[in-house]
Amino acid sequence: MCEALIRENVSTLFGIPGGCIMPFYHAMWEYRARLRHVLCRHEQGAGHA
Repeated sequence: MCEALIRENVSTLFGIPGGCIMPFYHAMWEYRARLRHVLCRHEQGAGHA
């Protein structure tokens, strides 16, 4: 999924880590030079971003 995001010129991701999405967050570590993650304080903030 990270490679697909990079191919689509995505460079910044917004979200809240936890539960079901943790495997994706672990995979993102390998792409940390090309994908930036912005930690949001709550789900409404992440949706607005």
